[in-house]
This record gives sequence, C-alpha cells and structure tokens, in this order.
Amino acid sequence: MSSLATRAGFRWLSAKPLTSPVLESRVLLVLAGLLALAQLPLVTGLPVWLSTLGIGMILLRVALVRRGRPTPASYWLVPVVIAGGLAIRWHYGYFFGRDPGVALLFLMAGLKFMETRTERDGTLVVCLAAFLALTQFLYEQSLPSALILVVTVLYIAFALHALSGSWAHAADGVSALAALRPLFRLAGVMVLQSVPLALLLFLVFPRLSSPLWGLPTDPGAKSGLSEHMEPGAISELSLSDEIAFRVEFADKARIPPNSARYWRGPVLSQFDGRVWRTTARPGPGAIVSAGGPPVGYLVTLEPHHQRWLFALDLPAALPASDNGGPLHGAFLTREQQLLSVPLVASRLIYRQSSVLADRHGGADEAELGRLLRLPGRGNPQSRAFAVEERRLAGNDSAFVQAVLRRFNRDTYRYTLSPDEVGTDAVDDFLFKTKSGFCEHYAGAFALLMRAAGIPARVVTGYLGGEINPASGTMVIRQSDAHAWTEVWIDGLWRRVDPTAAVSPERVERGLSAAMPPGERVPFLSRAEWSWLRAVQWRWDAVNHNWQKWVIGFNHDRQQSLFSELGWPKPEPWQIAGLIMGAFAAWGLGYLAWWQWRQRIRTGDPLERTWLAINRRLARAGLPRGAAEGPIAYGERLCTRWPQHAALWRELAGSYALARYGEGDQGAGARRVQRIAQAIRSLGLDKGPATG
Repeated sequence: MSSLATRAGFRWLSAKPLTSPVLESRVLLVLAGLLALAQLPLVTGLPVWLSTLGIGMILLRVALVRRGRPTPASYWLVPVVIAGGLAIRWHYGYFFGRDPGVALLFLMAGLKFMETRTERDGTLVVCLAAFLALTQFLYEQSLPSALILVVTVLYIAFALHALSGSWAHAADGVSALAALRPLFRLAGVMVLQSVPLALLLFLVFPRLSSPLWGLPTDPGAKSGLSEHMEPGAISELSLSDEIAFRVEFADKARIPPNSARYWRGPVLSQFDGRVWRTTARPGPGAIVSAGGPPVGYLVTLEPHHQRWLFALDLPAALPASDNGGPLHGAFLTREQQLLSVPLVASRLIYRQSSVLADRHGGADEAELGRLLRLPGRGNPQSRAFAVEERRLAGNDSAFVQAVLRRFNRDTYRYTLSPDEVGTDAVDDFLFKTKSGFCEHYAGAFALLMRAAGIPARVVTGYLGGEINPASGTMVIRQSDAHAWTEVWIDGLWRRVDPTAAVSPERVERGLSAAMPPGERVPFLSRAEWSWLRAVQWRWDAVNHNWQKWVIGFNHDRQQSLFSELGWPKPEPWQIAGLIMGAFAAWGLGYLAWWQWRQRIRTGDPLERTWLAINRRLARAGLPRGAAEGPIAYGERLCTRWPQHAALWRELAGSYALARYGEGDQGAGARRVQRIAQAIRSLGLDKGPATG
C-alpha cells in the first residue's frame, strides 16, 4: 500500500502542471476597478507614499493593458516587496499590529495585480480585494463604510462572473455596455437573494460578549484625554470636532444646564513642577453619598483606547450594560473615577446614574497627605504668593475666593493660543504671560492650594455638550475637553473651576461663546457655517441610529430581542435548527420560484427573443398577425418603417433560417439577439411611431 502511494506521488510530481487560461484585457480592467474600489476607503489613512504606490501600480498596469504591452517579470517585483516591507516597518516603528498589517496587505494587493495574467491570478486578486475591503471596518464602522462595502460586494460578484467567461457568450456585434448589463443584473440578483439569509444570521446567530480574536493594540491608537496634563495639552484637543461620546437622558425634563454638565474623567494627583499625572492607588473605591435624586442616562462612548469611562459629576452606581446587567470590567476608584479593566477599543454602550453635586466626602489621612506634595523646587514665586495670601485670608475658604478674585479682576486671558512658558511654568503663567486655557488655570490653582497647605487635585473630563435637534441626543465632542480642580475644605471635596472666574461664558454657554473674535475655534462651532452645522446634525442622527441598532447590536441586545419575542433563553440546538430551517425554506422557495418561471417561459431562447421583438413592435403600432410568417411580417415592417428596411429583412431572414433552415441554429439565434438589441436602441415603442 505504501509503495502504491509512493508511485502515485512520483507520478503527480512528474505530471505536467495544470495551466490556467490567460485573462482578456477587459477582464483585467474589471479587476483594476475592483482593486481601486477596495483601496479607496483606506487611502486617506495610509502614508502618502504608500497610497501613491498602491494606486500607481493599478494605473501602470491599466496603461500597459491598454497599449498591449507585456507585464513586468515577477522577479522585478521582489525588490519592491522587500523595500516596501522595510519602509512600512520604518514608518510605523513596529510590524505586528493593525496599521502595518493593513498597509502590507494594501501593498501586496497592488503587487499581485501587477503580475496577474491568468484566471487563477484573477481569482486571487478578487480574494485580496475582499479582504482589503473588510479592513476599513478595523478603523470605523460608519454608515458610509457599509455603503461602500455594499458596492464592493456587488462589484465582486460582477468580477467573478467576468472571470467565469460570461462575456464569451455575448452575441456578436453587441456593444461592451450591452454585454455588461446582464452581468451587473445577475450580480445584483445574487446579492439581493442573500439579504434575507444575512438578516436572519445577523439577528439570531449567537453573538459573543467579546471577539474571538483581536489585533495587537497599536501604540499610537490612543485618542482624547490622556493620563497626564501639561500646558497646551487640552487646548490642542479642544480644536477637534471629533465626537467623544453621546448621551441619552432617561428623563428629558431633567437634563442639567450647561454649567452643571461636568463629565468626570481622569483624576490627576501627582505633580512634577510642569506635568500633572494620574497615580494608581490599589483597591476599589466606594460610592459616596452626595444627596439629591440621581439622574439616569445612556452613554455611547467612542473608542479611545484608554481605560476610563465618563460619568456626570458623581457616580451614584456602577455602570450597567444596555440590558440592565452589570458592565463587565467596570469599577470605581477612590477618586470617584470610573475605569474599565479592558481598554475601550470599540464603541461601548452603558447605562449610568449620577448625582449632581459639587461636593462630596470620602478621603483618609494618607490620601490627604499625598495630595499636599509638591516637588522640592520650582515655581518659587507662586509658592511664596500662596503662603502670603493664605496668611492674609485667614482661612481656607477665604483663600480660595481670593485666588478666584485675582483671576477675575486681573488681566488674565482665556485663549486657545496661550503664550509659551518656561521651566517654571506656573510662575510664568501667573505673573508674566497671564494667558492660558483651562489646564493652565486648573494646574496653577491646584499648585497654589497645595503650597498653602490645602489638599488639591486636578480633574479632567468634558464640560457641556450640545443637544442634537434632529435626534434629541446630547453630543460631547473633544472640543468640550476641560480641566477643573477639587480642594479639601471643611471635611469635603469641593469642585472649584478657576475657568469660571476668568471666562464665565465657557461654563455657561460653551467654548465658542468664550472665545474672542478672531480666536481659533473648532470648525463646526463657527457661526458662518450654521447651515453646515444643521446638515451635520442630521447626518449625526442617522449615523447614531446606525451605530446604535446595527453596530451596537451586541450579545445583550440580542438577548433582549429574544426575550421580547417570548424566547428568553434559547438553547444552541434551537438556534441551529432555526437557521437550518430558514435555509431549507429559502432553498425550497427559490426552487419553486425557478420552476414557476420556467413554466411561464414560452419556447426556447430563440422563440423568447422573437416573441419579445413582436411585443415591442406591437407597442410601436404594428402587431404581427396570428397566422403571419416572419417573411411577410418583415415586408409589412419595411412598408411601415422604410428607413429601417435592411434591419427588418435581416430580422425576418435570420429568424426563418434559424427556425426552419439547416445549419448552425445557435449562430442564427445570436444574430436574432443582436438584432433585438438594435431594435431596442431605436426606441420605436417609447413615442409616436415614425413613418
């Protein structure tokens, strides 16, 4: 037995390799269009040199095909592969991750198309294009991305039909566009037939709480607020119109005003003289009582590849999933900050309740001592000022008010373009430049408090948010990023926002109202672009519903759907039975439809084409008699439309020869089909008959 297998193996190795048919030039052009469509959504996110190289290879191959030039030999592509791989590694600084992986696939798809010659190569190009089209969802899962993918899927079906040689069956003399039309129609029908099954699988196929696989996190993928704050960090972030998260309040009548919308994020308690940083403290925190009824809302958090979640003021409970259960991996720190154990690498929806309060308890002696620490040296003028002002004030509360009055009455400016500060950043800001954004005021205020013996920390997050009039959802953008302070006075943490003393408009009405004329503001906040803002609001409402009901259809929402249908906990075998039953019903229904269509079709393809021509000419005003032969009918057509006499005689003769003569009836049928195309182009049945 072993020797037989060995001899068979040697025969297989010595056999002549299978050859694949060479592709026609028009099929190569179809593949070029498919690859360009798959590359299009990725072009803006890749390095310029790589996008240019990828698109350039497609254009170069198209130019060679149009001029009938041979393709470059494969060994010339080897240096391009090596150089491209090294360039990708050099550009990103690493090789295993989402961004370099997509870039490498982008490059390889173009290189494969450069050497494509046979049907086998064309099939590989289609597969690469399909994978490349899917990679756009690694970056965003928006509605435009889905629409682009739908077009790409249609094009893939069309390209597969073109690869199968369907064009070879087109009638002689038929234009390229007329030959393409049935292929596009067939591709569309195939995609539409798959929609019911895709919808069923989307609704009932088991969804996991977490993905089966994931790419390594890209080092540069973080966005939004950071775990540290230095002068200029938040002001740069505030120029972005990117959405940070959306909020839907359970009670529309209890939406807090803009001045009370402090969305708590990272709490910074370590200071080195210039930069404020978070400090990891072991052990979870506890919900503190702040009084007042809680406000409930639903948060849709955009991925920022950090661990923090956001809550309004003080969390009254831990976050819950959309169906009411506990949110996996969420916990509360001792600084009353909500965190997630896994990074927020995809859109996260959670329910939250908060108490609107600007003061709360919850601190121990060790923590308070840590929040008095300052570096050994630096900012001497600020420290001396704090000690002297605290002595004059007499108590902590009076000192806080004295500092706020200084910010309010002195020549301080609130600006997104502050002046540069040196090594002693706080000294330069307080006594020289006097221009800054929220991080300047919050950081300087916290330093003054600590220098005066008052525990203080900086809280970063977002302030405000706008209600989308098209959807009623509150939108919080990166331009709403903000920093404020918390100080320990009379046994309570009290929120103090120094920005409110300098620019009350920022707290009451938002960032754009606080900026003086001529100051840089986010693009969508400009008054002269109000019409664009209205369009953007409507688009945001549509996209939010897409994200909520399609992209956000996770395990929890699926279980809620099953419960509403009276099927609270379906067993796996029940779901499998439902899917197989649906597939069987779909298949039987398609077979029944196909048999019904076959029954209503009259005669063979030649007869169907002839009857279609008769119906078209009858609509034009000259029906064929019941007992009238093709030759006699052709003569009557010549009398009615003499300017097309040659066409009518060719039609009658070709049909009579194909139906009643001897010879190649297939060739006659193709001639009749070509004539039918010509008659259709005359448009005789679309207006008054011409005589």
